[in-house]
Amino acid sequence: MWEDLKARWPRETNPQPDRSGDDPGSWRGDSGRLLSASQNRRIDAWCDNVSDCEQRITQRLEEVERASPGQLVGKEYRIKGRDRLKDKAAMSLEAAPGSGLDRLLSNVPDAVRFTLQYDEHDYSAGVTADIGYMKERGFELVKLRNYWDSSEYKGINSQWRDAENGQRFELQFHSQTSFEAKQITHSAYERIRAGRTSEAEAGQLSSFQHRVSGIIPVPVGARDIPEFPPIGAS
Repeated sequence: MWEDLKARWPRETNPQPDRSGDDPGSWRGDSGRLLSASQNRRIDAWCDNVSDCEQRITQRLEEVERASPGQLVGKEYRIKGRDRLKDKAAMSLEAAPGSGLDRLLSNVPDAVRFTLQYDEHDYSAGVTADIGYMKERGFELVKLRNYWDSSEYKGINSQWRDAENGQRFELQFHSQTSFEAKQITHSAYERIRAGRTSEAEAGQLSSFQHRVSGIIPVPVGARDIPEFPPIGAS
């Protein structure tokens, strides 16, 4: 399915932004969003600090893994690429131009991200136990959203804060099948997110995500894992 979509909507048909008039030291992503030279320098410094924090977080997540029926997968992608982080920062600044850059950066939830994957029969008990292990190791749960009822994506996404250095990070909880589906549909998601697709292409990419998500088996009890904070909580 994905190969057919790539052939129908080749990436090369999406025009690249014109960077010829940009100031030296500034940054412009493929989405066309722009950061000034000073903003670009500040984000580079922040990314360096994120890399330092990541090492400590990874060591403690590996301790959780050793006590867990789950397995950390995709660790090679645990630090989001700088261009992607810069694009997210530029998008946030566009949406809230009066917000300070430092404040926006401190609230980026997924500069560091991990995935725990479980066998289907271990999933619900494993996730519940590992949330407890995370708290025991000094991580503060900021947010947890259960998407096992979603028609486009299945799994659980959580956000945490390292109590020692304040670094936020994302931890996803997947079954083997839901993780494979996420990998298959990720490129479609990225194309939609970039905002440079036609309405027709975006519709077909979304339909592709729905079709893949629709065949993922839901582990027993997965839908009952509670969200945090609960929806509607003040």
